[in-house]
Amino acid sequence: MRGDLEVPEHLWRRPTAAALERVAVRLGFVTDPSMQDPEAEWADCERIDEFLAVYESDELDDDERFVLMAVVVNSLRCSPSRRRTAKAWPCW
Repeated sequence: MRGDLEVPEHLWRRPTAAALERVAVRLGFVTDPSMQDPEAEWADCERIDEFLAVYESDELDDDERFVLMAVVVNSLRCSPSRRRTAKAWPCW
């Protein structure tokens, strides 16, 4: 991947407030308007399997799936040992 690759602005995507709220309610996260990056603050390496099960269900819309995948990615960053043992990702 080239380091100078730029994504055109019309392709940028950000979590919507509504999707953040719905995911928070669904998964029991605390919401606060002062949170700068809730997807990072909600990261929890012990809940990756739960997050993936919800992600793979047909119960989320596209915006909610976008938010939840950001939570999953941040969760994977929090624990190298958890990444090796996650049941949902047997290839690790």
